[in-house]
Amino acid sequence: ARATAQTEADKIKAPVQETVLKDLQQISERIENLIQVKSMGLLTAENQKTLKKLVEQKKRRTTDLKRLQSKQRAS
Repeated sequence: ARATAQTEADKIKAPVQETVLKDLQQISERIENLIQVKSMGLLTAENQKTLKKLVEQKKRRTTDLKRLQSKQRAS
C-alpha cells in the first residue's frame, strides 16, 4: 500500500517539476538570445533590464525546482 501511495505522490508532483523545468528551459533560451545580442554590441538598456530580470527568474525557478525535488524525496 505504501508503494502505491508513493507512486501516486510522484504522479502528482512530477507535473509541477516538469512545468518548472520547461520554464527554466525557456528562460535559459531567452538569456542565451540576449547574450548573443550583447556579444554583437546591440544590447539596449531595455534588453539589459530584461536580461537581469531573466537571470533573477532563473535563480528563483532553480530554487523552486530544488525545493520540489527535496519535498518529493522526503515524502
